[in-house]
Amino acid sequence: MTSVPTDFDRLVRVADEIVLGEIVSAHPEAFEEEGRRLVRTVVEVKVVDRLKGAGETRLVLRFLGGRVDGRGLTIPGMPQFRAGTTEVLFIAGNGRAICPLVGLHAGRYQVESRDGKPHVYRHDGEPLRAVTEVGTASDRQREPRREAAGMKLEEFTQAVRDRLASFSR
Repeated sequence: MTSVPTDFDRLVRVADEIVLGEIVSAHPEAFEEEGRRLVRTVVEVKVVDRLKGAGETRLVLRFLGGRVDGRGLTIPGMPQFRAGTTEVLFIAGNGRAICPLVGLHAGRYQVESRDGKPHVYRHDGEPLRAVTEVGTASDRQREPRREAAGMKLEEFTQAVRDRLASFSR
């Protein structure tokens, strides 16, 4: 699957919701649409901090694809989630789009603690060092370089808030 290149401004502007959240669960479920039996993966998110949009303290995101009873649908490049992780998610078209993240992987940033402070990493494990790197190719060679710290989470969320404020001026 491919996505439209997305820079930081577009990511913030296009998102209906931007949240810092903990992944509670990710599980496949069968559903029917226009007489066809399909599979989607349902990801439940506990919202820790809502940066954009109004809503509940829990979100349910729906991604096309998954496996149920030995049958399924595989979409190469579709983000996969694991319970217990913390992520910043830029969400648009949830329930209408095959992937509810803006720019596919560009709309997902993993948060991991380093030296007791949370830092931001891209979907492939590369550290996000600045918001100007959003939408650019990672310089990842083979394995994620976790020894390098990403941006501090508080700097990243402040950059989102600052960009949102600049749009409303």
